[in-house]
Amino acid sequence: MKHRIGLLSLVLLAGCGGGGGNDNEKKSIEQPKEVEPICGDMVEMSCTYNVEDLTPHFGLSIEDNFEGSQKPLRAHGSTVLENTMSKHVYFDEIDKMKIVSEGVEFEPDFITSFPRQIFSDLPLNSTFELYWYRNGDIVSHAYVDTFPAGMMLFGIETEYESDQITFSWHNKSDSASNAGEILYLKCIKNDGLSNKMLFPEDLAYQFSLSSPYTPNLTLKELFDYSLYELEDNFKSCEITVKINTTDNNIKPINYTNKKMKVHLERVQLNTASIF
Repeated sequence: MKHRIGLLSLVLLAGCGGGGGNDNEKKSIEQPKEVEPICGDMVEMSCTYNVEDLTPHFGLSIEDNFEGSQKPLRAHGSTVLENTMSKHVYFDEIDKMKIVSEGVEFEPDFITSFPRQIFSDLPLNSTFELYWYRNGDIVSHAYVDTFPAGMMLFGIETEYESDQITFSWHNKSDSASNAGEILYLKCIKNDGLSNKMLFPEDLAYQFSLSSPYTPNLTLKELFDYSLYELEDNFKSCEITVKINTTDNNIKPINYTNKKMKVHLERVQLNTASIF
């Protein structure tokens, strides 16, 4: 980064008076002024770019409790700035992101180690205003008052011969789309006193899901137990799946010419008994 450097000037004023003249001799020192650093040309920093060359992205997520719960569990958000090469840049102090919900302001978590800033604790309100400020001036401002409705009627089917499991659900909106992942299998041991948690192997997060969904791996490949082996070793087993729902028909309102891209999703945890 470039820094302004104040010059230390020493000026001697001398006078020739009769008799001693020391009272007329003065030293005047100009101290360096406190100045803010000027952003250099570091491509990873937001201050390197004009606002026209950055695109703000906001993500807001409502996480529901298990299916059948009466209200959501929590809300959280994240934000990034993206340059013209679709690369995320680090936030400089001149760029501030803020969320306002029902008159209460929320700022990102104090410590953020990546270009993404996190809002980990948002209220479960239905309206959010999203802001990007540069040097205290609003650059971009959007308003959200609707979230995806999510899905319902989650169910599973198992097939012993193929050793596979199939998931099904119904989206509340015809324009919704889904993503998600299998989180774990929880099995009660035959003594009925303890349980065992099994986590899937070699199955990545699925960015596109449609009902019905059958993983391309068998239960044996997923959990190291086939369906027969699960029944032999455990009294009961239930599986938990996380499904994220988005809806392209939901459009946030942009109040400024510099539009921000807003991603809205509803996250639901679904549990079903295998046996």
